[in-house]
Amino acid sequence: MIPDREAEILARALFHHGFRRQARQLGEECSELAAAVFRLDRPEREDALDGFLEELADVSLVVDQMRIWLSSDAGALEAFQRHRAEKLARVDAYLDRVGAGR
Repeated sequence: MIPDREAEILARALFHHGFRRQARQLGEECSELAAAVFRLDRPEREDALDGFLEELADVSLVVDQMRIWLSSDAGALEAFQRHRAEKLARVDAYLDRVGAGR
């Protein structure tokens, strides 16, 4: 659940910029997060963890905007929930196969 004040700010940004622009922004932020993940393995990068956390925060904010958008589109929300449940079931089945503890 997104706190009310955060949801208000994120909804304003989403509706100001529009879904497509914010979806592209999500792609950009995910790319930056992916690069930050790889920098975690470089011992010479003392700021790598902070950079990773910053990019994770950016992705989180745009993902929250997508959640707000989903809440306004019943068909998209249903499809998202179905895909998420299917993926989670595959992860659970995999963990069972490899004997990961509960």
